[in-house]
Amino acid sequence: MPGGVLTDPTSIKLSAEDGSYGVKRTDTDAVVVADNTAMNKVATGVYTYSFEDPTAGLTYQYSVEVVYDGETYYDVGTKEGGDADSDFVEGTLGYVRAQFVRASLRYDLVVDGDLVANVDNGANYFINEGQRWLDGKCYHVLPHSRYIGVLASGEYSLEVENLLYVDNLWIKQGTSMQNIVDSYRTLKDFRAVAGILSGWDSGIPAYWTWNTVGLSPEQLDEDADSLEAAGAIDYADVHFGNHFAKDGLLFYPKADGTYTVDVEGIFASPKLVEDTDYSYWTVRETDLLVLAALYVYEGRMGSRARQDAQYAAAMERISNLSARYADMKLSGRRLTLGVTYGAR
Repeated sequence: MPGGVLTDPTSIKLSAEDGSYGVKRTDTDAVVVADNTAMNKVATGVYTYSFEDPTAGLTYQYSVEVVYDGETYYDVGTKEGGDADSDFVEGTLGYVRAQFVRASLRYDLVVDGDLVANVDNGANYFINEGQRWLDGKCYHVLPHSRYIGVLASGEYSLEVENLLYVDNLWIKQGTSMQNIVDSYRTLKDFRAVAGILSGWDSGIPAYWTWNTVGLSPEQLDEDADSLEAAGAIDYADVHFGNHFAKDGLLFYPKADGTYTVDVEGIFASPKLVEDTDYSYWTVRETDLLVLAALYVYEGRMGSRARQDAQYAAAMERISNLSARYADMKLSGRRLTLGVTYGAR
């Protein structure tokens, strides 16, 4: 082809010499522009072709077939993709999933390796397990959360999901409120005197303690009717079926009216399911959550050496969190932090 002068060729298109692609990704060899795709003329000797970048940070290999003066030429090269991210909002599951897939290079963990569509194909499992690992390593630190429930007249128990620690518990009615403390031994003594739950006195709840809410594994198929048919009594506070995500709070005396129960404490992270779901870790510590997900992934699918590296990186971040929140506590800002080191 002549050099230095822009000239129109006989034909020009995106096509590989072996006919396998026009443009493909270098990481997965996935074809993003088919073989024999025509290019668009912009001016004499200038041809372009545009396509939607599936995700940020990719590199593409292209092959341009040019026919000029009876000869066929192939121009093969690479081009970096754009740096625009997908449309998933930062701080959500969808956003974290994209970061995790890029960091792990496991594009198969989203459908078709497409991070624009960003449809889960296994990545969410590692993100949720990473979140659970973080919950165990470093409790929710900012902020405490509140559960606001209602204790109806005649009731003496309340079920709360994912409750790890109670800092304060308030009983409210009308314009009055009182803070009550965990009183396991007092309630145990009361129950020994008062007998079965249905026989408890009514009044303003003044004591609470943790309550066993569910039946044993061998009785998971039982319900109130089957227990009653068997002649059982004293199971009014039992949650039947899958109770493993719930914790129970038991109150004495049982409510003589309708009360608001305001529980301030620390809660386990919610399971992330929808792309728009979020948690403390996705919003405040995205990078740490990605590291935790990578740690879990390497433990399941990768190598011990890489898992050790992810563990060290995650624990360094957790250590920094510990120091930062300790400084905040000294400055008077209220928080609770739990950190464990060493054992995994």
